Amino acid sequence: MRVLIVDDHALMALSTEQEVLRVRPYADVRSARSIEEAEARLTDWGEPAVILLDLLLEDAEGLSGLIRLRTIAPSASIAIVSGETSPSVIRDAFRQGARAYLTKTMNIDQSRRALREFLDSGSYVPPDLVSQLVELDKTPRLSPRELDVLRALDSGKLVKQLADEKGISENTFKTYYKSAYRKLGVKTRTQALNRAKQLGLIDPRRRG
Repeated sequence: MRVLIVDDHALMALSTEQEVLRVRPYADVRSARSIEEAEARLTDWGEPAVILLDLLLEDAEGLSGLIRLRTIAPSASIAIVSGETSPSVIRDAFRQGARAYLTKTMNIDQSRRALREFLDSGSYVPPDLVSQLVELDKTPRLSPRELDVLRALDSGKLVKQLADEKGISENTFKTYYKSAYRKLGVKTRTQALNRAKQLGLIDPRRRG
């Protein structure tokens, strides 16, 4: 089995390699410190069976590294290895082609079990997040304009002022946010914003 580890922290990459070799003693394990280096290694080495990918790399933002590697190694099973535990991020990683998500917050025994399951089956979802991921898949689908208007409401400004800033009429602005309210199953601005933040549609730290 060929395994590529993409992590810019040398000690973490080495630790991951050691754990892989505990489970697969004869695996051919190689590492890269960036997506660019991973792409070069894949060109020289060929497509591995497994890629273990850290999300926080200098030349990748969000899930862009995952998307790039899925393009050049479409047959590889990619596991995200990250300290990010947001259910919405994990859900989006799976939607973009990840086959597993291994959180760095797991203790050593949990990490080893998760890695073994992934290498054995080609997939792994953290058990404590399964129900949350199911709920996230039920998230209402807001149009880009509905979402934009909903985020604008989070500023606390008056509807007329927001409509003017968007360059649309007040009635049009109201049409968008009322449609968003219906999809979210709420009736007021406060309920809508709270629900949107719970669902990860609006960053709860964001304001204005």
